[in-house]
Amino acid sequence: MSTFCFRGKNRKMKNIFCFMVALLVIFARPSATALPLFNGDGSLTEGSKYLCQILEIDDKVTNAQQFTEFFQTNFGGNTEAESREKCASIIKSDENTPEKLFEKLSRACELLGMKQAILPQKEKYDYVMIFGSTTNAMTEICQFIRNEMASIIGNNPDTKIVFVTSQRPLAPKSESVEIERLKDRNLPQTEICAAQLIWEQELGEYSFSCEFVDGKQKMKTQEQNIIGNLSRSPGAMVIVSCNPFIALLGNRIRSTLILTHRWFEFGGTLENVGCTEVIHYDEIINNAKDQKIKHKAYREAIWLYIDIITNCAFEEFWALEESKQLVEEGK
Repeated sequence: MSTFCFRGKNRKMKNIFCFMVALLVIFARPSATALPLFNGDGSLTEGSKYLCQILEIDDKVTNAQQFTEFFQTNFGGNTEAESREKCASIIKSDENTPEKLFEKLSRACELLGMKQAILPQKEKYDYVMIFGSTTNAMTEICQFIRNEMASIIGNNPDTKIVFVTSQRPLAPKSESVEIERLKDRNLPQTEICAAQLIWEQELGEYSFSCEFVDGKQKMKTQEQNIIGNLSRSPGAMVIVSCNPFIALLGNRIRSTLILTHRWFEFGGTLENVGCTEVIHYDEIINNAKDQKIKHKAYREAIWLYIDIITNCAFEEFWALEESKQLVEEGK
């Protein structure tokens, strides 16, 4: 099997990104990461090794290439439905029940930094980037900023804070209930309005200037309006999100930074931080009185964890392979 035969549906786009991703490996300063799957030499981290053990593939998956190929082949799909169907195949009735596999995967995700909070490492950031999500996730993200980053931002008044969100209508049941908890008379109807309200409720006591950007409506010009402006002065950037998505979002923003203005080559850094897992599958499962709901939660969690790992492995392996190629070409 060739190194990149597993690229599948994203092959064309990945070919465009491939060279740029490699630049990060060569030029970037060390940055905190929430999902260390591979070491610099292509060997597996302890978390990845454990994951291979619980999936009973450790005898045939021993390096980054084999790991990525296995996950892309067995769990990567052209659609979410295909991915879910492939993932369901690993849940066996006897040896690998959903309950047993969920317990093992939870442990693996802890080792991979997908469940716990990832704390900031620097005392100063030039840019803080936040991305919209559900009202529950945005609330926990803002609480994380208040508890873990307020003093850092407060001591550096020149820090630029950008909250990228959208005009997505809020989910009538789940998100409206969360917003009502904030006791605001004029309840928001969209994600961007909810983000502004949550920011005010959680961080209003501070005088932090936050720019709210409608990322969806400005998709074509977003790069120019946000990243393009920031790139004129590369500095320390931190992406604040929530687990289990911290690494996945961080990888995507990293690619954008590389594709635009050689952020890392000119001294910029990127760090990914965020709050603990916002989808509390353990609580859902423990509180479920109906066995159908419990089994559904098991299967949903298993698919989500494996899907995130599959996508992160894909991007991380690229960087390793392309950096090797560029080093060889530069000799």
